[in-house]
Parts: sequence; structure tokens; C-alpha cells
Amino acid sequence: MAYPVFNGGLIVKPISSLPKFSVGLSGHLGAPVSADGTIAITTPAAAHALDITVQGNQCHVDLRLPGDARLGLQWKGDRTLFEFDGTWEGWGAVHNITVTPENVAIVSGGGPNPTVSPVSPIVLNKDFHAAYTARLGGEWLLPTDLPGSIELTLRAGGIYESSAIPDATLGVDFVDGPRFASTIGFTLASHGFALTMGYAHYFQSSRDVTDSISTRVNAIPAPPFIVGNGTYQTSLDALGIDLSWRGM
Repeated sequence: MAYPVFNGGLIVKPISSLPKFSVGLSGHLGAPVSADGTIAITTPAAAHALDITVQGNQCHVDLRLPGDARLGLQWKGDRTLFEFDGTWEGWGAVHNITVTPENVAIVSGGGPNPTVSPVSPIVLNKDFHAAYTARLGGEWLLPTDLPGSIELTLRAGGIYESSAIPDATLGVDFVDGPRFASTIGFTLASHGFALTMGYAHYFQSSRDVTDSISTRVNAIPAPPFIVGNGTYQTSLDALGIDLSWRGM
């Protein structure tokens, strides 16, 4: 199913006496997601002996992706550039993720009249809230060319990201938390070719959850069993490489 997505943005130079300074604004509206997929239901080891099997594996997923708003500030000199940007993401639009099995059932008992129990829709309670990101960075083009008319641009920066997931619904399916990162990178350019590399290290963050409401997902009705309590630790390293060519 197709949905329209609306985006918009602008860049302005608001101070005439500072022509090297510019401000950028952009944003887009949220959009629903409605997708088909497959679902896997794992039965206990004793299921085979009890003639319990799973029939079907098709499902439908419904959720809503958030809108966002972005603000960027840039100062660009002849060989230097500094930027700051902030992002607001409206993850509060995501209250639940609904997974609807289609013709999926638990079949028990052999013979001509087995018991067929359709699997009901599964509602994953998320109750996300808005998240924020701040980035600060700069670049410097070395004032002298390297051998072969190679130009070298150095970059460095930092990132802070808040988390959209409250402790109560944090789980191993989507571990996330507030975190900081440092970034470095460079570009080597010559005769229209450019090699760009960037590296980001997200420092380890930890969250201790004691009030979780996340429960085990069961294919058939069962007493709730809390699975979200515990200590969550995350870290991340990211490396990006880009090779481009621009005709002279």
C-alpha cells in the first residue's frame, strides 16, 4: 500500500554582514507503515510428542513512523567549515506495534479432528517518546597541495543522542539508550576523484531496568511473564568509505 510522504526545507543567510554564516531548516511528516511478512513460532521440545504443530507463517505489521524537524547552523570560510545541527524526532507517535497473524494456528491432537487454535493479533507495547540529537563538527582543508595535486581535508566532531525508549518498554529486540560519540574523517581529492573516510565511536552506555512492563510474547493465551528487567549495555563503532568522481 502506498502512502504520501511530505518533506520540506530551506537554507538562508539571515545576517547580511556575515555572508559566511547560514541557517538550514528541514522536516518531514510521519507516515504509517503497513507491511506483510512472515512470523516464526517456536514450540517447546515436548510439542512433537504431544502432536502439537504450527500451521502457517504469514502476518501483517502495522505501525507509524515519526516525523522530524532539523535545524543546522554553518560557518564556511575559505579552508575551514564549522557546523552545528539539532534534530527532534517525534517517536511519541509509536505507541504500539501490531502484528496480525494471517491463517496461523496452533494445531494439537492427531486424527481427523485436531484442535485448531488461531493465533490472535500480537500487540507490542512501546510507548516511545520524542528523541533529540545534537551534532557539532568542523573541517579544515590543508593550505598546501600534496604530491600529485592531492588536496587533504581533515574532519572531527561529536554527537549526542537521547533515547526514545522508556525504561518500562526497553527490551532486547531494540536496545537503545542516551549516548555520546566522537567522529573523525578525511577526504583525499585530486583531478575530480575523491576518497572520503569517516569513523565514529559511540561510547558505552548502560541502563538498569527494574520496572519493566515488557512481557514474553505468547502464541496462545498465557499468564504475563516480565522479560524486560535487567542491565542493558550498548556500544557502537561505525566506519564509512565513499569514492566519487566529478567531471571537470
